[in-house]
Amino acid sequence: MCLPFPADLDLRKVCRALGRVKAKWFVIGVQLGIPHDKLEEFKEERDPLSAVVAFWLNGNVADIPISWKTIVEALKSIHVGEPGLAGEISQQYCPREDTTKVEGQTHKLEYHMHEIA
Repeated sequence: MCLPFPADLDLRKVCRALGRVKAKWFVIGVQLGIPHDKLEEFKEERDPLSAVVAFWLNGNVADIPISWKTIVEALKSIHVGEPGLAGEISQQYCPREDTTKVEGQTHKLEYHMHEIA
């Protein structure tokens, strides 16, 4: 399970994480559930990716959770096609769960990745 965005999340942090895929802002917006007509409006923005992320972070998309997992899933989608970047973000912001057996019992171990800034 990925860590939720903190309430005071810096928009720049998310945009920095997505920096390599700036040119894919439109399909990322589609994957984040932003309506097509709203995405068309963002074409006029100086930085359309920032507009997409800000719109999503402000809770303007009802059924799409605001979480790192949503970003990871959007990047892994066939339309965006960035599984490598999805993996990097997942490693940085999503704890890894391992299941191990100790004396016949199953235990979950969570590893929380620390932010690299």
